[in-house]
Amino acid sequence: MGRTRAEIEVEYRSGLDAATNAQHQITASDRWLTHARTLLFLVAALLFSVGYVGGHLRGWYAAGGLVLAAFYALVTYHEHLLRLLARHRLLRQIYRQAIARLQRDWANLPEQPIDVPCQHQALARDLDLFGHASLYHLLCVANTPVGRRVLRDWLLETATPEEIRSRQRSVADLAPLWQLRRKLDLEGRLLADRGKGVEQFIEWASGQPWLLQRPWLLWTCRLLAATMLGVIVLTVSGGIEAPSSGVTILILLAVNLLVSVLFLANIHDIFARLSARSGRIRRYIGLFQLMEQIPEAGGDLEVIRREANERGGGVLLRLGELSRIAGLASISHSALFFLLVYLPLQLLFLYDFHVLNVVEV
Repeated sequence: MGRTRAEIEVEYRSGLDAATNAQHQITASDRWLTHARTLLFLVAALLFSVGYVGGHLRGWYAAGGLVLAAFYALVTYHEHLLRLLARHRLLRQIYRQAIARLQRDWANLPEQPIDVPCQHQALARDLDLFGHASLYHLLCVANTPVGRRVLRDWLLETATPEEIRSRQRSVADLAPLWQLRRKLDLEGRLLADRGKGVEQFIEWASGQPWLLQRPWLLWTCRLLAATMLGVIVLTVSGGIEAPSSGVTILILLAVNLLVSVLFLANIHDIFARLSARSGRIRRYIGLFQLMEQIPEAGGDLEVIRREANERGGGVLLRLGELSRIAGLASISHSALFFLLVYLPLQLLFLYDFHVLNVVEV
């Protein structure tokens, strides 16, 4: 026997209260962590300054290094808490909107914008399919433009009896899986917070590779990197005298800088589509991991589950590989690694070009 409307509302309000309490706790932690980060950074700077001015380098610098390590550890933990805070804020939205949908409280149920094709506008008006307090307003929990267009087309386009039965079967299978649907909604909203990122990612994934279509540029970067590595090895081993190697390295640095200035904007645009910095790929992985929980009931849901986990190793396997590779591109966004790691690698060996080559391959 299904649950009553009152029982469902009690469950929604319980979830809303839990998300609200968690948000308040994390907000309180966020405030003191912000002050603690500032304090640790100032203490580390003070210790390094005392060591530099006083001449007692080893002890003061060691203490400063320990405090700086604690600072970075605290920053990492703080960023984790901020991600949790974002999740609980979205959970509150989900529960509030679920209650509003249950009560048909249209004022507190946001409308999802959608364009209706001209040939369907008369039908949509007659049947009240779109707009305020419409069928689309009630049904739509899609968080991406792609999902909204799919629902729009389902409401407007003619479907075969077999397709209709398949959709109804999927709805019946998903109806009791409230927790799974809530998690899918949450991950979808976290993706939607990144603007047009989903469509940009799909556009990149289905498009032509940028660097592989320019083999002359790829091989130029490989040759420059190999030459730079060879010069450095020969210089360290004494095979080349310092003045000659210094001039050669400066020339190579100038060429690498020119190549970077000419082409790096295109590469960083591709990396932005992957969005390694914002963790978009990890969001996709989270969504497909949730699809493992879809019951093996046949129909469209079973097809989705197989695509995510089985065929050719599954989407999860391929996204996991892409996530690990794209992580290499994220070091340019790290305050810790940018100056110490990324900038030398880029100037010496054209790092971003080689990372993009691995991603495209």
